Amino acid sequence: MLTTQKDRKDTWNREDDEILAETVLRHIKENSTQLEAFKEVGKQLKRTAGACGFRWNSYVRKQYGSEIQKAKQKRREEKKRESKNKLQSSNKQGKETLQEIHQNVETSQESPEPQKNKQEQPIENITQFIKDIYEKESRFTELNENLSLYKSLNSELKAKNFELSSENEKLKSELDSITRDYIRLSELIVQAKTFVIQR
Repeated sequence: MLTTQKDRKDTWNREDDEILAETVLRHIKENSTQLEAFKEVGKQLKRTAGACGFRWNSYVRKQYGSEIQKAKQKRREEKKRESKNKLQSSNKQGKETLQEIHQNVETSQESPEPQKNKQEQPIENITQFIKDIYEKESRFTELNENLSLYKSLNSELKAKNFELSSENEKLKSELDSITRDYIRLSELIVQAKTFVIQR
């Protein structure tokens, strides 16, 4: 018996798609990863993270283009605010450190030349360097998680492909059987006609 779309247990309905979309959008806004969103939805809908990721990328994402852009914008604004706060904090610490160096230099009565060199170290360059490292680490983490997701999706697609190949072979076998039955039935009809004509 052929399996219809309605009979399939893994069919996605509108409510599932909405849960998936809401969760992914929330994770985007909160600067989390889509992989975490897929894991959360997977637990809720009793599906794998890979299946959720495949559904999101193949169908649901296209329905939520403007919402995704808004969520990403919100995330960018939040990141900018966090970076600004970190930068201000680093600058404050840097200035305090410079003041301490200056006081230490004065108390130890070092010559003016080394004092000048220490004070000329640009704090902005150091804070920018730290900021760049933080952003690269964040991007690396995101890429690593995406790689894990794609590996998971690849495994699931391979399994699905194997399942569909098996189903295809079964259908081919059924078709061959039906074709043989049809040929045999045609032969019987011809024989019956011949028998009737001879009588």
